[in-house]
Amino acid sequence: MMEWSAEQNRALKAVDNWFKAGERRPFYLAGYAGTGKTTLARHFAENCGGDVRFAAFTGKAASVLRAKGCPGATTIHKLIYQPKGDSAANEIEQLQNLIQTEALKDKPDAEKLATWRRDLERATADSSAIFQKKAESEIH
Repeated sequence: MMEWSAEQNRALKAVDNWFKAGERRPFYLAGYAGTGKTTLARHFAENCGGDVRFAAFTGKAASVLRAKGCPGATTIHKLIYQPKGDSAANEIEQLQNLIQTEALKDKPDAEKLATWRRDLERATADSSAIFQKKAESEIH
């Protein structure tokens, strides 16, 4: 059986209380590198008897979680949001197709190409991804 440090014992009790209280909000576990957060997280997941999601603030931290045995670990952002679409994706695709088609002609129209390229540059610069919160059922 694993021997827990005093801090880890406090964390185990805090999670146990949170779990028994039926809290719907996430439990946040923090600490310095090497203090056993991942070991505790795996222990919680293995012993809670429910569906568990591992999430971290950064992609690097999620990668460390996965490497240390926390399957499916991801960023918090990716866990709770999903892309809704790119606000300028259609316009960008149309302009790229126009430019490509015109450029393949024997005598491309330089004026059209210049205009479309400016429009493409503007659309690409203005492009922004839109995110929406995932449905509660997709997170749990």
